Amino acid sequence: AGAKPVWYVDAPSLASYKALGLTCKVGGKLVPARNMALRDAARLRKPCVQVSDDIQGWDYYVGDMGKAGDIFAGNDAARKADRIRLSPVGAARFLLAKMRAAAHAAEDGGPA
Repeated sequence: AGAKPVWYVDAPSLASYKALGLTCKVGGKLVPARNMALRDAARLRKPCVQVSDDIQGWDYYVGDMGKAGDIFAGNDAARKADRIRLSPVGAARFLLAKMRAAAHAAEDGGPA
């Protein structure tokens, strides 16, 4: 049931990623690699969570962020919101849970 990440990299980077012990395949530059990952996931009927390989972590803000009218209001809302620090793995798990919940809601006739 665990996630098995696959790194989609350009050909010159393949040896470096493999030397780190990562499962990887040549996908080309950024956009072609992302598209290949989406196609592979669809073919395998698996979710596809795409993240950068140099991210240290994410901040998730809980508050009225979506109601901000401009960038200044958004910044103010972010300062007032509760912030949760996530590891890359935690962020991927969160995104996967949201994807599964949306798919389940759509199957039940609710909003996706």
